[in-house]
Amino acid sequence: MFRSNSKKGQVSKDTPDTVISRSTVIKGELGFSGGLHVDGHIYGDVKVDPQEPSLFVLSEAGLVRGTVVAPNQIINGTIEGDIRAEESLALEASARINGNVYYRMLKMDMGATVNGQLIRLDDQSTPALLEGKAVKNLVDQPEVTEAANS
Repeated sequence: MFRSNSKKGQVSKDTPDTVISRSTVIKGELGFSGGLHVDGHIYGDVKVDPQEPSLFVLSEAGLVRGTVVAPNQIINGTIEGDIRAEESLALEASARINGNVYYRMLKMDMGATVNGQLIRLDDQSTPALLEGKAVKNLVDQPEVTEAANS
């Protein structure tokens, strides 16, 4: 989950590459690869290279005010912004999300709250999200039905 294994393109669960402690406050965009464990506060976007196996973990004490983009995420704390997890997302019981959640696979424990939309990613939408294109365009596209085509 944390340390990348270049042979398999996976991230191991042993230890994170980077830990942000409770007493740390970061203002501005944060980029990372491998594993990032956050106990502190981040005021800005958190992003990872989409080609790198990585895991973002936000502890119960952690706070992010910004968008979080990482393939794999485990959220226990508070995020005030959108989440984009193109592989897996686990919202633990103490997770508090104020924003839209874009996911491919989702595990949500009882007690977790999302004040926004849950939007499942498919193979067509993921590349646009990773390139930073407007999510609104993906969500607001009208669906084509047979009745509309007749």
